[in-house]
Amino acid sequence: MSERKLIQNIIRQAEIIIKDAARPPVRGTIGQRAEGIRAIAILLQEQEAKRNQCEDCEGSGVITSDVARPQSFSRDIGMIDEVAVTCEECLGTGRNDE
Repeated sequence: MSERKLIQNIIRQAEIIIKDAARPPVRGTIGQRAEGIRAIAILLQEQEAKRNQCEDCEGSGVITSDVARPQSFSRDIGMIDEVAVTCEECLGTGRNDE
């Protein structure tokens, strides 16, 4: 089972426990434990997303760089342009799928 599916399963099970704990008789500690489990699983989900993010483009899939455009006969003043290029490391996906 992949880590992503495991985390989704943990969240789903925690939500079931929370619903069951809300039924009479009320068992506060079970509900609190389930909420804690769900919070941990959500944090794991966020960390997993960051861990798979491409470091070169920071998950955007595009790398921007500055390019100097010097003065010429067709351009009256020189300027610096920003050019966006597809990230070669992740091929524009923004994720490192190893």
